Amino acid sequence: MIHIITGQTATGKTAYALKLAKKLDGELINADSRQIYKGLDIITGKDLGITDGSFINHQTCTYDVGYYPLKIGSRLWLYDILAPTKPFSAFEYVQLATQVIEDIEKRGKTPIIVGGTFFYINQLLYGTSEFQVEPDEELRTQLADKPIEDLQALLKDSNKQLFESLNNSEKHNPQRLIRRIEIEKAESKRTPKTQSKRWHENDFSLIGFRYKNKEDLRIRITDRVEKRLEDGALDEVKKLLANGYSEDCPGLHTIGYIQIFDYFNGLKNFETMKEDWITKEIQYAKRQMTLMKKDQHIRWETV
Repeated sequence: MIHIITGQTATGKTAYALKLAKKLDGELINADSRQIYKGLDIITGKDLGITDGSFINHQTCTYDVGYYPLKIGSRLWLYDILAPTKPFSAFEYVQLATQVIEDIEKRGKTPIIVGGTFFYINQLLYGTSEFQVEPDEELRTQLADKPIEDLQALLKDSNKQLFESLNNSEKHNPQRLIRRIEIEKAESKRTPKTQSKRWHENDFSLIGFRYKNKEDLRIRITDRVEKRLEDGALDEVKKLLANGYSEDCPGLHTIGYIQIFDYFNGLKNFETMKEDWITKEIQYAKRQMTLMKKDQHIRWETV
């Protein structure tokens, strides 16, 4: 049995997963698209305090698929698996998570997936055409330096309806656009496959955490953003810049980092930056719910 703990931002998913790990002799598998990146700690809210601080490496050809030993005597997988310079897709997440699940089960432990990137979880459990499309490194290299307008035009040419369905953030995210173009190119060369589940519904338990009301959501996210700023979010970005990374890196094109780069570039003052960060986190939490509500397997818990 695979246990999946998902839900909106800042709802206590990890704390619940730790209790479950103690009860079921389980190991945690990260399902947060930002926490897979090395060096992205404070702003992404990594729970490194629950680990002993060491990283046990099981390196593959591309990824550092190791684990952090947990203080409770368990393991946390799929934190810090690649540099922010590398793009990362749902396809790649499914490949790695499947490997980890198999390893955990072979050792007689219980896999416990925890995180709010429900798109990853959806692909892992059910599989769709996007899951079936492998990364095309040659195409990614060709498109890497193209301006956003060219990427938008390419996707429009391939699938105008798909492009129009994207939200404004996705339309201006080069990593997302390249992945969509990649999928469209692959789909045009073969007969689309029908959606099929990777696991039977009796093989997994899916729990989702959500807020009782919108005001609780705003309060919790505001507190979290302010805490991350107090804990050194600005210094984290400065350190990433000092290590040679830039705002163009795929791993840094995400909430929190985008707003701090705007602040450093003089486009926003501190208060405006903070409010924009809070607003974007709230909008993301609402989008999470929109996607998760479609899954009838989720057993909901309110906070």
